[in-house]
Amino acid sequence: MKTIDKTLIIGINLGDYGSTGNIMRNSLEYSAKNGNYDYLVIVPRNGKDNSYSYMETPLSLFEKVLFHRILHEQNRPDGFYETPYTLRIINKIKKESRKYKNCFVHLHNIHMAHIDLRLLFNYLAKEKRVKKVFYTLHDEWSYTGGCYCAHVSNCDEWIKGCKIKCPQLYGKNSFPVSKQWKLKRKCCNILRNKLTIITVSRWLKNNVSQSFLKDFPTILNYGETSLDPFVNHSTKEKLKHKLGLDNKKVLLSVSAYWNDWKGVKYIYQIADKLPNNYVFLIIGGTLEKKHKNIIHIPNISQKELVTYYSIADVYISTSQNEALGLTTCEAQLCGTPVVAFGHTAIKETIIDGKTGIIVGEDNNVNKMIKSIIYIIENKPFKKENIIANGEEFKKFEHAKRMLEIYNYYNS
Repeated sequence: MKTIDKTLIIGINLGDYGSTGNIMRNSLEYSAKNGNYDYLVIVPRNGKDNSYSYMETPLSLFEKVLFHRILHEQNRPDGFYETPYTLRIINKIKKESRKYKNCFVHLHNIHMAHIDLRLLFNYLAKEKRVKKVFYTLHDEWSYTGGCYCAHVSNCDEWIKGCKIKCPQLYGKNSFPVSKQWKLKRKCCNILRNKLTIITVSRWLKNNVSQSFLKDFPTILNYGETSLDPFVNHSTKEKLKHKLGLDNKKVLLSVSAYWNDWKGVKYIYQIADKLPNNYVFLIIGGTLEKKHKNIIHIPNISQKELVTYYSIADVYISTSQNEALGLTTCEAQLCGTPVVAFGHTAIKETIIDGKTGIIVGEDNNVNKMIKSIIYIIENKPFKKENIIANGEEFKKFEHAKRMLEIYNYYNS
């Protein structure tokens, strides 16, 4: 068989959609278009072009009984029990990589992806065709005992080895989180000579420097949005009229879900204290209770989302933990200023006093409302400055830097 004189990049993620899926696919497609690369996306289900969905074929009876059910009954943690699916991934990498001169494997979010890290990492370490493994971290899971956002609980146990009873996971998973932390460390150390960590924010990179991943090469490459920010004026006016917002000042928050991590209680506290002509638009997820000052829209397309960003007078982030915070980037890309509590990496997406206001990490709702009213009534920030900052995170900015990284390790 003739070897293809290109490098194959295999991207693995828990989905071919959403922020992490889009970042992965944008990087792979951009590299294939602008460099000497081909790519393959590996996801559990519903992959797009050039993809392999390893869960779409049912498991055999042998796999279900001997591997799947037995290991589930043992209550293995996320990342350490899905043997049959992991074998499918390994076989696919073997089959595709042998056609090429070189192969890179680029991991993204692999928690909840039905993967056994021990099997996969052992294979990647030994497979000669796999020259390099990249691991982009989009949250904190990779170096904790199982949680995605340790900072929500003000927890630093991940630095030295997590507690048996995790404040976030205890009661949900009886597998000792300390053991899971050790297993992750052991698995990553297997890839000692191949692994490079990519983080989507400086805050996350700083965490890595304190974790068991600290001795691996680590590169900061800010995440990117996938929005086309252009919306014409008539489209915005039609949407405002449809929602009954013609004479209203509009606050906006966007999330796929609303919980304590996303600061949902502060949304209601802000809504309670809004002036009469202010309305809070909440996009995505579910809200447990209605509020007279809140318009909740559970589901809209990404194309529609741009118009909602554009009609907002100010974007609000009450989130308590973000590895970056792409919604604040998207809002600014559409010219909308931001008011945020500024926890974790969110502050890296805003130029305080120029594209928005970082209220502080004390969750002071009164300060936030004063900042909201100040921005809406005075319009102190130039729209071109807001958009310029948003463009730092626009589509293909991450991908361009990722191509440079691939080229460096492929030289």
